[in-house]
Amino acid sequence: MNWITGSILTALTAGLIALLLQLTQADLPSSDADTISLSQGIVCRPDTAQPCAPVTLPYFVIDNENSKKATLTFSFDRTDLPSDLTAVYLPRLSDNMSLTINGTSFTSRIHDTAPYYRSLWNRPFYAIIPDSVLQDYNNTLNIELSATQERNLALVAIHIGEADALLLRSELMHLYRVGFSRFALGLTIATAISLAIFWLFRQRKPQFLLMAAAAACATVYSLQWTRLDQIFDLPDTTTARDLAVLGQIYFILRYADMSLSMRLPVLLRAIEATAVATVFFALTSQDWNVTLLVYAVTLLISIIALGKLVTIGGLWTRAFWLVSVVLLAVLTISGYARLIDPTMALYGFAQISPMLMTFTIIGVLLAELAYAQRRSDAMTRALSVQVAEKTAELAKSYRQMERFTRDRAVADERQRIMLDLHDGVGGQLVNALAYMESTQTTDLTLRDALEEALRDLSLMIDSMTPSGDVSVLLGMLRGRLEPLLAQHGLVFNWQIEDDPVMPDPGPSQNLRLMRIAQEAITNVVKHANATSITVATDRTSLMISDDGVGFDVHAALARAGQAGGFGLPGMQRRAKSIGAQLDIRSCGNGTELILTWPTAHPAP
Repeated sequence: MNWITGSILTALTAGLIALLLQLTQADLPSSDADTISLSQGIVCRPDTAQPCAPVTLPYFVIDNENSKKATLTFSFDRTDLPSDLTAVYLPRLSDNMSLTINGTSFTSRIHDTAPYYRSLWNRPFYAIIPDSVLQDYNNTLNIELSATQERNLALVAIHIGEADALLLRSELMHLYRVGFSRFALGLTIATAISLAIFWLFRQRKPQFLLMAAAAACATVYSLQWTRLDQIFDLPDTTTARDLAVLGQIYFILRYADMSLSMRLPVLLRAIEATAVATVFFALTSQDWNVTLLVYAVTLLISIIALGKLVTIGGLWTRAFWLVSVVLLAVLTISGYARLIDPTMALYGFAQISPMLMTFTIIGVLLAELAYAQRRSDAMTRALSVQVAEKTAELAKSYRQMERFTRDRAVADERQRIMLDLHDGVGGQLVNALAYMESTQTTDLTLRDALEEALRDLSLMIDSMTPSGDVSVLLGMLRGRLEPLLAQHGLVFNWQIEDDPVMPDPGPSQNLRLMRIAQEAITNVVKHANATSITVATDRTSLMISDDGVGFDVHAALARAGQAGGFGLPGMQRRAKSIGAQLDIRSCGNGTELILTWPTAHPAP
C-alpha cells in the first residue's frame, strides 16, 4: 500500500467519523421562522440546599449523588408562535422528565407511582400543544428532571413552533440516534454470529472466535444506546459497558498477538487486571471512577499497541490494525473527555463506536481472507493457466465441429427442400402452363395465377441460397420478374452503389426481404400505371421507386387494417421481423419505398 492509498483510506475514515458525529449531535441546526427556542429560565435543585437561580441552556449537572433532581421553568408568549398547530420539541435531555405547560402534563407515566417519563437520555421528546392550553402571554413551561447515580441531569434545548416542522426534526433525531444505534446493534450481532459460524466451519481457527468475541463485546456496549429498555425493561448499569470496552480491545489484541506475533502478554495482563478491578468495584460500590480507570487503561494500551504496530511487516495488515487501534484511542479519549466535561454529550462519539468497530473487524477479516486467497491463487496460477489454455483449445475444436455438423445438416436439408419444391410443385406448375398452351386455353386469369405461383415458388427457392448476399437475391428476383415487367411495358433501372449486408443473414431473412421487394414491384405493376421502376441499394438500405400516379399511404393502411388485408401491413410486419424500418412516401408523380436496417456486426 503506497502513501496515496494510505491517505485515501485515512481521509475516508475521517470523513465517515465526521459524518456520523454530525448526524448524532445533540440538535439539528434550523432556520425555521415558525419556531422559537427557549434558552433563558430558572432552575431549582430540590435535592440540594442551593437556591433557585437563572439558567441558560444547554444545562448539565454531573455529580456522584445517589439521586439527582432539577426543576427548570421557562416563559413564552403565544404571539411569538405560528397560527398553525403548535408542538414542543426537546432534542436531548437526561434522564427522566415530567413536562407541563400552564399546569397541563405532556408526559405519560410508566405506572401510577412513577411521575416521570422514563429514560429519554438518547431520544428526542415531541408533543403537540392543544390551543386550549396556551394563553396569549406568560405561558409557563415547567420541566422536572431526575436521574439515578448512573446518569446525569441534562437539557440541551427547547423548541416550540409549527408541529410538522418539529415532528420532522424529532423523527430525524430519533433516526440518527436510536435508529443508527439499533442498526449498529444488528450489525454487531450479525457479525458476531457470522464469525462464530466461520469458526465452526473453518477448522476451528481461534482467530475467528476472537473476532466473534470482540463483536459480541461491541454488541453489549451498543445496547445502552438502542433504548431497548423501553421494550424489555433492561437494567441500566455501567459495569457491563466498562467490561465491554475492555473486552473489545482485549480480544483485538489477542488476535493481533496470535496473527502478527506482536508479543503483547503485558498489555493483555493489564487488561485482565482492570477487568477484575471493575468487577470488584461494581460488587462493592458503583462509582464513576471505575469508568475513568477503564478509559485510562484502554487509552494507554492503545498508544502502546500503536507503537508496536508501526514495527511489524505487511503494509495492508498494518494499515487495518492502525485504523482499528486509532479508533479505539479516539473513542477512548472522547469517552474520557465526556466524563470530565458533560457538555461533550452534545456529540455522539461513543454512540458510533460499535458501528465503527464492527466495520474495522470486518475490514481486518476481509484483509485476512484476501491474503489467504492471494496465497492460494499463487499456488494454483500455473496449473490454472494450463487448464484454461487446454480448455479453450478443446472448446474451440468442439465449436468448429458443431458448426461444421450444423452447417452440413442445414445445407443438406436446404438442398432436399429445393429439389422437392423444384421437382414437385414446380414441375406441376410448369406442366399446367404447358397444358394450357397445348390446348390453347385462353383463361388469362388462370394463366396469371399459375405464373404468379411459379414466380413465388422460384422466389422461395432463390431465398435458400446460403450466401445471404442481397445483391445476388435481387438479381435472381430481377430475372424472375423481367418477363412480367416487359409484358406491362415497364423499364427496370438498377442503381447498386454498394453490396447490401443484412445484420443476420439466413434463408428466413432472405425470404422476408424478397417478399417485401416482390410485393412492392407487384403493386407497381398492378396499380401505379408507371413506365419505370428503380431499384437502388447501399450497404444498409434498399429503395424501390416508380414514376406512377401514387396513392394516399395513410388511407391505404387504414383500408387494409379495416379489411384485414395483408398488403402494406404485411410488408411492415415482415420489415419489423428482420429488424428493418419500412418507410413509404407517395405523391402525384410516383411512390418511393425505403427499407433500412442496422449495420451488421462481424461474426466473432
